[in-house]
Amino acid sequence: MTLRLRRQSMPRWVFATSVAVLTIVILGAAATCEGSSQSTEPIKPILKAILHPGQPPTLVARNLGGEYGVLPSVSVFLRLESAWPGNAELMKVAIDGTLLQWVRKDDIPTQQDLASRGLGYYLVDVRPDDYDVIVVPAPSQRTGSGFAIELRNLLQAGTQTKESAPISVEVTPAASKKIIEPSDVFFDCGSDYQAIDGKHYRNCKPGASIVKRNVVLAGWLMKDPFTNCSDYCEDMHYPLMVDPLFLAKFYGPKGVTSELATGRLPGNPDSAPDLRADDVSESDGSSRGIDLNSMTLPGNFCADFDVIGFDRSTCVVGELNAWHDKDTGRSFGTWVVGRGPAPAGWVQITFSGDSNAFWPYDPRKPVRGDALNDPLKEGDYVVMKGTLWQDGAHGLSPCWDLGPTEGHNAWLELHPVDWIERRNDLKPQKAIASGMIEVCNPVPPPGSGGDPVADQSIVINSLPADVAPRPDGSTLHYDELIDGRFTDMAGVDFHTVTVVGDRLEVKVRVHRRTENGKELPGRFKAVYRLWWE
Repeated sequence: MTLRLRRQSMPRWVFATSVAVLTIVILGAAATCEGSSQSTEPIKPILKAILHPGQPPTLVARNLGGEYGVLPSVSVFLRLESAWPGNAELMKVAIDGTLLQWVRKDDIPTQQDLASRGLGYYLVDVRPDDYDVIVVPAPSQRTGSGFAIELRNLLQAGTQTKESAPISVEVTPAASKKIIEPSDVFFDCGSDYQAIDGKHYRNCKPGASIVKRNVVLAGWLMKDPFTNCSDYCEDMHYPLMVDPLFLAKFYGPKGVTSELATGRLPGNPDSAPDLRADDVSESDGSSRGIDLNSMTLPGNFCADFDVIGFDRSTCVVGELNAWHDKDTGRSFGTWVVGRGPAPAGWVQITFSGDSNAFWPYDPRKPVRGDALNDPLKEGDYVVMKGTLWQDGAHGLSPCWDLGPTEGHNAWLELHPVDWIERRNDLKPQKAIASGMIEVCNPVPPPGSGGDPVADQSIVINSLPADVAPRPDGSTLHYDELIDGRFTDMAGVDFHTVTVVGDRLEVKVRVHRRTENGKELPGRFKAVYRLWWE
């Protein structure tokens, strides 16, 4: 493995496995599980995420309506990243306003007694970097219509007890949603067709190329959101540079869930062979789990969205489809097929004169988070949930569309986006930019010759100083992670990286080679992380 790591420490995340229950995970900052004796105010709890138990555990992301579809379940784990308040009884936990009793995890008789009397309770599990508040509802609530959990931390100040602001979690049945989400309605809607008045599109995607539903990603918007409109408005685009720390925290080897790491990329078209989703070592094929290589196929460049100065940076675009209630388009041009009334709660917003388009929310603004009335803009730190989907090549180099990477030569998208939040409060102190190089020297047709060697030189810029602060005296650091799924190191002559001011200069040379009488293309793909310290 060629991994150069420059003094970078990653957060450690582990799972509590003491109870066969559901785990609620919350988005937040890095955890500190030590209470502060100097604090004069109670510690505000910060929620991180939600998981169902299983092998592997399943992340339950919040729905568009704000609820968590976790029932039926015997309990709910609230995993918190805020500092440990110091005592399991220095918190108030309630279900629908009824306070719950704290019980030790090993006090099974008391747990059984409370359950037999139709009462709920809560447990606490303190871990190295976070802690779980395990809410066990009354037996009658475990398969019901749902309930609200409220948690506050307490601080004893003399004779006075202070309470923190609460966190609230709305728990509902997994089978029901307050608002129909885009991922529920924009797959497998029928085939496009040609008619006498033009081409008619369904504005839906094939479900066969879904990698995973309910994927949560965070990072920086590399451009203001923009519409894709011509004869009708198809969708809104959100070019995202993925935050690798957030990615590792949720999906990495020590992350919240391993469900992506055990998944496969289905390819597009779906007749292509599957490709493992986890990154692998270029030297011995061992798994590295989910990392930035997992989110970047050869086409995942910000250049596709005209992001000036960041053409070799990596972007995963979020795309939000528009629902059309009636056929909309231009005669002898293109049309979108109308689908009747939009789902309940969706709103009509006109872009580029298309007044037949409906959206699950105003796509120009965040659903939750900071400054709800302000439009989303370039440089915002956002969190998005949606379906991780694999697009087709759209004319990209066919060199990658061969052998083990056949059907995987395009890019990954979050398509559609079910919700987007502006969460500058979650922005990491050390912002990490990313870029990619991919070079493939194809085998030419017999007798056509061609240069057996291919060179590529690129520049990867760090994030602007107003997005990624540069402490006084800091310098640019980087690491290189070679993608063993796409790289043939036997055909790599060299790969060099040089720091030049606020950017990296990367140079790679590959050559075609022959193995067992068969000529093979030269192939190299790697991602680079850049940060200041």
